[in-house]
Amino acid sequence: MTEHHIKPPAVDLIVFRQADLQVLLQASGEEWVLPVLPLPQRPWPADVQALSESMKQLFGLPRPWPVVRCVAMQETPPFSALCFFVECPDPAWQPTAPDLQWVASSQLEHLPFAREEQRASIEHVLHEVETGYVPPLRTPWERLGWLSEASSWIVEQLAQHNYQVREIEQVKHWCISCVLRIHTMSETLYFKATLLPSHTNGYATNPLLFSNEAALVSFLASHFPEHAPVPIAVDEQRGWLLMRDFGHALSNQKKDLDRFTRVVSVLGQMQTALNHQVPQLLALGCKDRRLGTLLDEFATLLADEAVLADLQEEECARVRASVPVLHELVTRLERYNIPASLVHGDLHPGNIGIHQERVVFFDWTDGCVSHPFIDALMMTAGQYLFPDIADARSQLREAYLAAWSAYETPERLEEALTLSQPITMLLLTISFQRLFNNCEPLWQPFWREGVAAWLRDMLESLSECQLS
Repeated sequence: MTEHHIKPPAVDLIVFRQADLQVLLQASGEEWVLPVLPLPQRPWPADVQALSESMKQLFGLPRPWPVVRCVAMQETPPFSALCFFVECPDPAWQPTAPDLQWVASSQLEHLPFAREEQRASIEHVLHEVETGYVPPLRTPWERLGWLSEASSWIVEQLAQHNYQVREIEQVKHWCISCVLRIHTMSETLYFKATLLPSHTNGYATNPLLFSNEAALVSFLASHFPEHAPVPIAVDEQRGWLLMRDFGHALSNQKKDLDRFTRVVSVLGQMQTALNHQVPQLLALGCKDRRLGTLLDEFATLLADEAVLADLQEEECARVRASVPVLHELVTRLERYNIPASLVHGDLHPGNIGIHQERVVFFDWTDGCVSHPFIDALMMTAGQYLFPDIADARSQLREAYLAAWSAYETPERLEEALTLSQPITMLLLTISFQRLFNNCEPLWQPFWREGVAAWLRDMLESLSECQLS
């Protein structure tokens, strides 16, 4: 009987030492390969924390080497990472494993590789390093030396607040943001760097729709100190935000309907308190994504054939046919007395923290001004969140809408909340389209697939709305 050995999940590593322009390679018979990092499962390219820990064990490091960026990933779901570019900052480090060896970049062309695609990946990375070429859509944190620069700023800022830093750990690292965890002698803190709205590919019709998260979080912390991350230091020009821990995400905790109803109640209260401050929110950098603007953005999306490539021809026809239905839906929604307010833009249990029983909304990258009910979709979907509780959906919707009782009758609020569901999916579709057009080619299949998925959900939701 033949035994079939299934290879464990692993990723390739391009380990580069800039001090002497050398790459770490592994001997495989008479050929060479990149070092392979075994993992429990193939990682999502943004989740570098597990990668860093495994790297420490594989190479016997006192602390992980900086992950510069993912350089190869699957082009179809689940879009797992295949190869990472890693920087070795220690010019004296030498491998203990006999099959690992530093090789000068000038010697690579003469070496036989077991997999020629690995040689191509190395040459591509080294070409950028040696020529100094930086692709126009490369994020700052996906460049050599950035982590050292950010770490110096973090240590300097924390010293002014009497913190002593023990370790800075990479947590999340991808095409739209970078998150670091800072272990100090007294508590754990977090740092986040995000893309600024000025990060663009030059297409005037497809700019990013991000807020200046650092500025927005500072504003929210001053108005809602119980429900926003607490900033310690901010650099608005670079989009850097250093903040205190805001607890475990709601998605990582045991589901509790009472807790969820409290979350949506707080959300509604924050939005009603801010609907008179729309000019201030826009001045902070929040994009104007009110209903009429969303329709204009959708027209731009329909002209973007590249981002619609994952849809079947019949699906594209249905999407285009939905335009008059969406216009009618917007007309209906505008008849309700629900003022525009702050919208998180990507609200789900993974972006809500519970810290000492305080509800903290975080990850405000997509913060904008729009119809407030857009944020309620995922947080009031009781049939998905609590499938075993028959009235969970009605309890969640009632808790959220209570904050809006001064604006409309309960019946009309329910109607407006139902009508807003396809608009939520429309907003997310457009957000994904803009990310598709403002990221490097490596990430485009992920965002394109997201556009197709949200459009399909939007079509299904539209079919459930009663517009007659």
